[in-house]
Amino acid sequence: MKHWIAATLAIGALTAHLAAYAAGERFYGGLSLGFSSTDVDNLAAEDLDDIYDPITAFNADKDTSDQGWKLFGGYQFNRYFGLEASFATLGEYTRTGSGSGVNAISGGPAVDFSTDSTLELNGFGVSAVGTLPLSRQLSAFAKPGLFRWSAKNDIAVSQSGAGASASSVDDNGIDFQLGIGASYRINRLWRVRAEWERYFRMGEQSTTDEADVDLFSLGVEFGWR
Repeated sequence: MKHWIAATLAIGALTAHLAAYAAGERFYGGLSLGFSSTDVDNLAAEDLDDIYDPITAFNADKDTSDQGWKLFGGYQFNRYFGLEASFATLGEYTRTGSGSGVNAISGGPAVDFSTDSTLELNGFGVSAVGTLPLSRQLSAFAKPGLFRWSAKNDIAVSQSGAGASASSVDDNGIDFQLGIGASYRINRLWRVRAEWERYFRMGEQSTTDEADVDLFSLGVEFGWR
């Protein structure tokens, strides 16, 4: 009798496992690496009004691309729907400016100055994942969600004939994120994915400056049940 009970339990557990496998239920986690870009604005002469007034000449430049990466993990409820959480580092973006103007504090004739700004962005996200199986190995997916961003803007200003001054501004908030991509199943445990993600309205215009960020990445994913 005990053998029958044990056999019945084993068959039940195997049946449940096979049903979960067929339905696509699984936990997963992984790492993605790629490059990021942003539409952050150039520095403007108005950004330095409290230091130089008036500014008689000003030139600006920026580097709006960097490397990015993210850690992610989630649960697939079935073949078509899941939830995913992630931590993403979206890069550092450098903006520079140079010009001449009258020092608003000490006055006197116009002096040459230069400024450097480095905007660093990262945060945590949660997304709903809709999956469309295209074949036994290949699937497409879309991921709308929310992203709690953290922005830090380091600013340094140097002036001819004087030293340099530095300041740093931090801010954080919650805004939307959106992603689309494709996943290829290598075997029961491993998959690779390629995706594009857009993070909206990162930063605050009045403090760190505001920008949308795109992340293009390739990742590897490990799944288990």
